[in-house]
This record gives sequence, structure tokens and C-alpha cells, in this order.
Amino acid sequence: MVLKSLPGVGAGLARKLTDHFGTEDKVLQLLTDGQTEIIAEVEGVSLKRADSLARSLNGIEDFLATPESIRLHKELVTSIATHAVNASTRSRLRNLMPVRDINSRREIISQAMECDFIIEGLRIPSEVESNYERVVVSKNPIDELKRFCRVLTPSEQETWKDYKVFKSVTWVGADGPAQTPEGWLVVPESASVDMILPEKCVGWFEHNRESLELLTTLPEGDGFYKHFNEIRMTQLRELLDEMANEADAEAIADVRDKLWPTAKELEKRIHDEVDQAMQNVKLDLSGSDMLE
Repeated sequence: MVLKSLPGVGAGLARKLTDHFGTEDKVLQLLTDGQTEIIAEVEGVSLKRADSLARSLNGIEDFLATPESIRLHKELVTSIATHAVNASTRSRLRNLMPVRDINSRREIISQAMECDFIIEGLRIPSEVESNYERVVVSKNPIDELKRFCRVLTPSEQETWKDYKVFKSVTWVGADGPAQTPEGWLVVPESASVDMILPEKCVGWFEHNRESLELLTTLPEGDGFYKHFNEIRMTQLRELLDEMANEADAEAIADVRDKLWPTAKELEKRIHDEVDQAMQNVKLDLSGSDMLE
């Protein structure tokens, strides 16, 4: 799906949003997650317009089809929002959508009311806006990394030796050193961005560590507790301990080699679990229900 397929989004707005957030996928992810206050930071995009884009993407426009339904929905969400513990939750409530099966939702709520386990401090994982020391040297431009580190293009006369002045370097492609110097990485041109700049992946885990720690202490049991099994990650505790022990820049390559598959799998799974949770947090109200 492309941004331009959304109602009211032309080529100019799509390009502006993509340029601001780096990729179109990032924009779509923010809209799917309901993070409209972040979308509204873009010049020329109001919060009202950002909310409209999120509702359109998530299929809520047809639900709020009449002025009366819009008014009732707003009053209902405002009432629910008074119980939200932070501004982010209140913002996301604006993007609640209907579900067809209300019985399963009622069952989960009933089980939750009997659950005495409280999760405090859990936040949706976010990217790290940081500049890393590593220098990336590539004959082909890697624009998406320029926000995070220096990306240099060698001239025809330069060799890898000309970049030994830098402590941490990733050489992308051919003509790299036969023996990798300390602090260096040599990767093929087909390498992913995360392999080129592993500090970014490690930084993501460190940045979101508080929330990730909470996922390692989930209780076990029946009833509502069984739902925790869907997001339980057995390797997460080991990974976080390893990150803490190998936090120095010199050991970053070792962390990558030993834990990279697990780290990327968990990062993707955490995002997927959050996406699924946001899709399930919906209101099951038909038009007649709202008017009763």
C-alpha cells in the first residue's frame, strides 16, 4: 500500500511525509499505530488531518458516517480517556475502531477484572534518534543511514586504508581489507542496514529497555494470565543480560555475531505484537447500539 492511495493524500503530501520520517513504511506504521500527534509535527499537517488519515487507513471512516455517530463516538472516547494514564494512550483512543465479535472482548475483560497483576511503565517501542560514532563507507549512497551516522563515498583514488583514521568503520562492498581491523566491519553490498550499523539495533534495545524488562517478568497461570503466553519471549532475558555485559563499543561486533538473529527476531516480534494489540483494541458498537 502506498500513501497516495489514501483519500486526500496527493503526491506532494506523500513526499513531504516520507521525507520527514525517512520511509513510507515508517509513515504508515505511525498512522496504523494511531500516533497522529507525531504525524502532526510535519509542517502543514494539522492534528485533525492526521486523525483523519489514521481513521481512513484503519477503516473507521465508514463507521463514523453521520454527525450523530461522530458526536457520540467523541463523547464515548472522551469518557474512556479520563482513565488513561498518559497522553499517548489518550491520543491513541481517538483511533479505536469497531469489532464484530463482542463476546470474546467481554470474556477477556471479565478475566482481566479478576487479574491482580499490574504492568506499570510499559510503552510502545520507539526508534532511537541518535548519531553513532561508526562511519559507513560505501560506493553506493545509503541515504537512510545519514540520520544516524556519517556515510562517506570513496573516490576512485581512495582505498580502505584512507579511512583508518576512524575508530569504528563499516566498509560496504568489495575492495575492503583482507584482515578486518579492530572496530571495523566488512559487509557485502547486499547487507541490511542493521548489519551495516549494528549499534542502531543494540541502541533500540537499550532505548526500550524499561518496557522490555517488563516482558521478562510476565506471570503464568490460567484465566487472563494465559494471554501472557502469546507475548512471552524466553530468549529476551538472556539477550538483555548480554546487552548489559557487552555495552562497550569494542564488543559490539561480538554482540552482533552471537545475538543478531535473536535480536532481530525479537525486535520484529515486539513490533508485530504491538501492531496486533492495537488492532484488537477496538470498540464493538453498531449504529443502533450507539443510539440506544
